[in-house]
Amino acid sequence: MTGRSLPALVDSLVEQIPGTAKAEGPQRAIEGLLMEALRSGGREAGERLVESLTARGYALQRLEALPCMWRVAVPSPRVLEIWFTGGDNPVVAALSYRVGNPWGSSAQKRAARLQAEFYRRYEALAPEDATLSEDDRLIQVVGELEADVNNGGFGQYLSNKGEARAREALAGLSAIAARRTARWLRSALDADGSADVLARLDQQFCEKTEDLASLAIAYINGRSR
Repeated sequence: MTGRSLPALVDSLVEQIPGTAKAEGPQRAIEGLLMEALRSGGREAGERLVESLTARGYALQRLEALPCMWRVAVPSPRVLEIWFTGGDNPVVAALSYRVGNPWGSSAQKRAARLQAEFYRRYEALAPEDATLSEDDRLIQVVGELEADVNNGGFGQYLSNKGEARAREALAGLSAIAARRTARWLRSALDADGSADVLARLDQQFCEKTEDLASLAIAYINGRSR
């Protein structure tokens, strides 16, 4: 899949049955290509890449759930949706290819509201503000973990933030019940710099990502009641 254009990868994806092993390869390749665009050129580059699908004849519907979310027209009952999370400065690209209903269930709308609140608050925080509230500090350590790992993996995150900050993030992940991410971060801390272990953890983080933003805001809202 490496080196192929986004339209070519989407062509490959829609030839496959959603949820099958054959669909997983092009789906991961698409997400990887979109992530590369976000890392190299930010939101603008990511949007340009998605919009390149129109040259192949794919119709795009811009959705209001997130600042960057599109539905790609494919034959029903299949659904193909692409989105970036991270507010106005997105750090995560994701794709859903499935059989079922288009985006818009009550649970999906609730998650979108929680994500929007998380990233709005995260982007407003000063990097080294010692006066942050407990809730804002939680948002900060979870948000920077997500951003760093998506940008360069657990190795980059640990190098940038250090063990003490990582253990603070680990406590935050445990509090919001982000169990998989907490397990991966704990393993990264125990990896003693092993490139093989960190690469495996990076892959798991990308392929089985948790909605950290929604989990964090749901936890904060629940605590404030």
